[in-house]
Amino acid sequence: MQCGQHVLSLSDWVAIINLVVAVVALIVGCIAVAIALRTLEQAEVDWKQRKWFDLYLKADEAYDSLDYYQTKYDGNNYWTPERVQDFNDMMRKTRQSRAMAVVFPKNPATAELIAATTFPNDAGEAKAAALSKERLQKLMNAVSGLYEKSQVNKNVL
Repeated sequence: MQCGQHVLSLSDWVAIINLVVAVVALIVGCIAVAIALRTLEQAEVDWKQRKWFDLYLKADEAYDSLDYYQTKYDGNNYWTPERVQDFNDMMRKTRQSRAMAVVFPKNPATAELIAATTFPNDAGEAKAAALSKERLQKLMNAVSGLYEKSQVNKNVL
């Protein structure tokens, strides 16, 4: 062996190979983190959209219930046990949709739903409000606004 020349020993080669493996593992780890972050972001978007869709379905159910009630009892002034049951079912569905809407961030779509599903506290006034065609139209407008919010991300399809 001449002076100034260095021959790599077996342990030097092992160290170099370990360094290469560590660098490759670091690169693969960074790629995995990037993929995980992108997946997490997409999951958050999907979750938000799903919640809007859930609210839309609940509001649509309230609309259908109000529409059914108005169709069945419009012009009928008699309160039968069946009508009381239908009224209570309709009120329960509108209250459920409003309860979901109040926990969403304030925006025009939820504000419209809350306004359309808020009935007077007085029982007689609430019964009269349940037959209001204007209320039914307001609820339909609210459902339409929520439908827009709940649309599937066009990039997904």
